[in-house]
Amino acid sequence: MRTPRALTLSLCAVLITITAGGTAYAQVPRADLPPVVVPEIANDLAVADNGTALLSFFDLRQVGVVRSDGGLTTIDLGCSPTSVAIAPTGGQGWAVCVDDPHIYAIDLSTRQITVASLDLLNPVQLAYTATRDQLVVGGMSGQITVIEVDQGNYLKRSSFSIGGDLSALTLSRDGTVGYAASYVSQVSRLDLVAGSAKTLSMQGGSYSITSLSMSPSEGILYAAGAKGGPSSIPDSVVLALDPANGKTLQEKAFVVTPSGFSSIHLGACNRTLYVGSGLGVDIGSTSTGVFGIDLDATGRMGDFVPVTDQPASTNTLNVSPSCTRGAAVSTNLELLRWTAEDPPYPASITITGSLAKGQLTLTGSGVGLASGTKVSVYVKVVGKKGAAFVKQKKAAVIGAGGRFTWKGAVTGSRVAVYVQAGESTSPTITVRSR
Repeated sequence: MRTPRALTLSLCAVLITITAGGTAYAQVPRADLPPVVVPEIANDLAVADNGTALLSFFDLRQVGVVRSDGGLTTIDLGCSPTSVAIAPTGGQGWAVCVDDPHIYAIDLSTRQITVASLDLLNPVQLAYTATRDQLVVGGMSGQITVIEVDQGNYLKRSSFSIGGDLSALTLSRDGTVGYAASYVSQVSRLDLVAGSAKTLSMQGGSYSITSLSMSPSEGILYAAGAKGGPSSIPDSVVLALDPANGKTLQEKAFVVTPSGFSSIHLGACNRTLYVGSGLGVDIGSTSTGVFGIDLDATGRMGDFVPVTDQPASTNTLNVSPSCTRGAAVSTNLELLRWTAEDPPYPASITITGSLAKGQLTLTGSGVGLASGTKVSVYVKVVGKKGAAFVKQKKAAVIGAGGRFTWKGAVTGSRVAVYVQAGESTSPTITVRSR
């Protein structure tokens, strides 16, 4: 969504102080590519895996294409873009404009524009998933439109509402699920196949959310914004949420001096959560508007690490689907760019268990396993002649942060148990009846 220019410029002088602590889990990359001067502070940005970046210039009524070598080309749209999206290959881009019902499809090599009329309602958010060749558009009043891209044709598949003004939108990697937020402590889970929305129950206070980003494993939904809302004296925060129910798993607060409100943008990867802030952020001796938060194998947030030493605050940030490229637009008219390596943590799975009155209860944790992965349970009665491991009919399912539980009836006072998820097998444990 476009940040008003007056707000953007007023935020440049505000300073956030962050006290970093905890264990560093990954090496956050630096902005290792030369910055690119841009003609306007872009209000949105999308980055492809080859490093091509598509920028939205609202006042100029243009989009900008920055190639991996740093070359910039501008393309006239004839309308003021509010959001952009790009294919992972970097060959195709899309834009939506303020108070405009159309999708603008842009061939980024030929600069040819195709306009598709889809009766969009004041679109302000746009996202694309290559797996389903699908665009999802969010309107300012909360209208969600799912569009299938079929060989250059744009087909509206569904349209539904989250029931409140839209402030943020993110999609799962396979494009079947999305999440949308409003400024009033509301996060909705979007079923993009059925075309419906379900409001999740957020806890822990009043939040004004400006950004959402789903972890690659889909086990954590990260949210950012202000705690208390822009009308009070807010704390800027990043939240780790359970995507199944909206429960807060972890909260990281930024201490703001003087108090103020800023739009914060997120890009979640396997080992780093990238953060772009409209407020300057002090991390040690460095003041910056773009930094990373280390993530451990479960998605838990750790240390804050600057991506660049430049003091400028940022207006928007994005990382490519593979997380190997990233960029942020600073308020001093520069596109800051970086490359990264972001391998997933090696997959593994562990369990603990208890046995009482014939009821076996397992609690487990998976690393590098996507949320929703089925976990098969194998049980053997210890001490019974000829006993073998038997696969249980009921499976567990990986949830937020890789956690899962399983309960089932077994015979015997002592059993051996192991579980399997994909190619990962847990160590075998022995559980005795209490």
